[in-house]
Amino acid sequence: MSEEYIYSFNRNYIKWKIAVNEGQKVRYQYQIVTTRKLAGLLAVDMYATDGEHALYYDISSMQSLEKWFTKEKINKKWIGRIAQGIKTALCSLEEYLLDGRNLLTDPKHIFVNMESEKIYFVYFPYYIEEIQQDMEKFLTFLVEKADEQESDTVEAIYDIYAKWESRKEQFTWETFLSLWEKQVESMAEKEVAEFIREELQETTLSEETKQEKQKESLGKKDIADFFFGRHKFVNRKAYREGVAAEDWEYKGEAVKQKGIPEKTTGGENAFKGDVSEKVIFKEIDNLLEDTEPEERKLYGNGKQNRRVLRLEKLPAVIGKKEEVADIVLQDASIGIMHARFTEENGQVYLEDLNTEQGTYKNSVRLKPYEKVEILREDEIRLGKLEFTYR
Repeated sequence: MSEEYIYSFNRNYIKWKIAVNEGQKVRYQYQIVTTRKLAGLLAVDMYATDGEHALYYDISSMQSLEKWFTKEKINKKWIGRIAQGIKTALCSLEEYLLDGRNLLTDPKHIFVNMESEKIYFVYFPYYIEEIQQDMEKFLTFLVEKADEQESDTVEAIYDIYAKWESRKEQFTWETFLSLWEKQVESMAEKEVAEFIREELQETTLSEETKQEKQKESLGKKDIADFFFGRHKFVNRKAYREGVAAEDWEYKGEAVKQKGIPEKTTGGENAFKGDVSEKVIFKEIDNLLEDTEPEERKLYGNGKQNRRVLRLEKLPAVIGKKEEVADIVLQDASIGIMHARFTEENGQVYLEDLNTEQGTYKNSVRLKPYEKVEILREDEIRLGKLEFTYR
């Protein structure tokens, strides 16, 4: 089952071709999802072209989980949002007696509204009649993207994954919701217990212990005062000068070891050490610059766009929200996650991230999630901002 991302009538869509005849178009599931606006589900329409039918899911203003968490990690807050999205979608399906197993589980088919940060799912009619639902990609994604700073959340995800391994086909969205709610209860109990323990420890500290801590703190302050400025033999300036001198001697020794001549006070062409030829330091600097990686920059075009974007660290996402973008551009035509630059085999690639205002290479608009190679002097347009790549 392969999808195609397209841009049509100022909207972005995922397009899936389906094998149906005229009689099947009126099947119940197709009728419900194309004529009702169901909470938690992407809006979908069915169109026929040259005798072929296809479903068009509107993904404008959306970002897939797969792309959204390129930089950001999945923490307890985000799993809570995903769980709420699952619950909302299942409630909508239950109202019309639709099967929750037809919700796609691949993170690239689960979307985040970039403004509200609500979660939306693809409901694919009669999906389980052809393909068995598999939760592995979704759960593996959670494991790989879990925020390691939240140990309780990581432990909860691994526990859910272990439950999936023992159940496989019997593991559904409802199963995930049930297990996550139990994990949340467990984490809440741990947090309460930890709070009570800390409070008890704080109240049992005697006044004598507090005084000892204060004395220790004062002692450290006296020592600091002695060494930095309040003793007649030692002052902060002299200490810093000593460190700087040691650092200079160390760097001078490193220069000798590399066989590079040392500069002396005798002028630019005066040297010391066992060097047979005089080398101008400017030439050495040029030699060192030649070893640095090639610069990659986007130069803004026009009087209103004097920006210079450095693409030295790849991959890099360009957008206007710092939490998910590596390069932030505050412009009305730039999306929250607008485009992504990557490197493959030494070549730089530009990828559109399902933006409404568009990503262009040499005046040609990229399809949603389309990735193209860029070369020097290519004209790149992000929204209304034009750049030249060099």
